[in-house]
Amino acid sequence: MNRRAFIATSGSALTAAGLGTLFNRSSAFAQQVSCQPAQLFTNVYSGQYYSGCTQQTIDYTVTVKFLIQFCTNADGTTTYRINEQIHGTAVGINPQTGQPTGTQYIVNYPVSDRIVIGPAPTGPGQCTTFSNTIRERIVLVSQGSQPNELFSGIVTFTISSSCGISFNFSGESVCTG
Repeated sequence: MNRRAFIATSGSALTAAGLGTLFNRSSAFAQQVSCQPAQLFTNVYSGQYYSGCTQQTIDYTVTVKFLIQFCTNADGTTTYRINEQIHGTAVGINPQTGQPTGTQYIVNYPVSDRIVIGPAPTGPGQCTTFSNTIRERIVLVSQGSQPNELFSGIVTFTISSSCGISFNFSGESVCTG
């Protein structure tokens, strides 16, 4: 497997108003798990990366939806249930001319569920900063004669000291031939 064309897209901060109030210190030590209603965050990412596999620049726009539920565990830790969906389109661009090559791609990343256990909040609106990183393999399905584009992405989920949520994404094209 040949890996080429490292790219990094700008991350997007996702914060919910009053997120810190979701963490009730008195329920943090309850015997049962206490869960808050799930919250939906939607972000649109656009950018370009060079694919050494197809010798073209890939211009993409994807919508990423994160459905997140916060639960306080009996031991005081917090469980984050993250459901992620990615949908979008991409087009090939000739890197010499900047003109479209005619290659079009569809991105439909199926539902991805992930459980992250983090430290207990230190108080309402006060969290211990931590991050969790996973690798995802996303296929851009070619709508023409070009092969599908395989993209290996690294997604980092971060909780800030003020209980803000952010997701950062970077990755690279993966050549299979």
